[in-house]
Amino acid sequence: TFDFVHRANQAAVARDELSGSSYWVNARAYVEAFGAALDPAVADLVTVALSCYAADRLTRRSVDWSRELRLRVVVNDLARWNEARSTLESYLGLLTDDRWSFDFVGGRPFRLSEQQRTLFPIDLQGQGAVALFSGGLDSLAGAARWLTDMDAPLILLGARSSRVIGRDQHLIAAGLRQEFGDRVIEVGVPLELRQ
Repeated sequence: TFDFVHRANQAAVARDELSGSSYWVNARAYVEAFGAALDPAVADLVTVALSCYAADRLTRRSVDWSRELRLRVVVNDLARWNEARSTLESYLGLLTDDRWSFDFVGGRPFRLSEQQRTLFPIDLQGQGAVALFSGGLDSLAGAARWLTDMDAPLILLGARSSRVIGRDQHLIAAGLRQEFGDRVIEVGVPLELRQ
């Protein structure tokens, strides 16, 4: 069981009490890229996604492959997450071949990134799309295809769990920018595992 509730005062930190490891995400990267304070619903999504990522990374697979992952996560909109619980558990199970269960708890404190805007935002003028961008071949191919087919900006949103991954994502995004120009917007979100 991963209990992320006790770290509620550090809304962007997920900690595994057993191993002593923690994941940290810099939510300011979103705010600086888009110029708007982070919506509380999006902040909840970041909290849940980070908790899932941390639990997945910190739990070893056994010989039979499948794991049972139980998470307690503090959120702002408790009713919304309780309503989405079974769908989320099923979806994550399908993606990972694991059994997921969530206990959502209300009372997540607001982050500074939910209250403060950036000075020079990117103005998308209501157009564009967001693509999760790992820097792998599948995300490169998907981004290139979308940019070829559409005439709007594409935000490449990449979690940077190491300097090497960040460097590779940046180089690939730069190559896409050479081909497709200003329509390629790179947003790298620092994500670190600390032991």
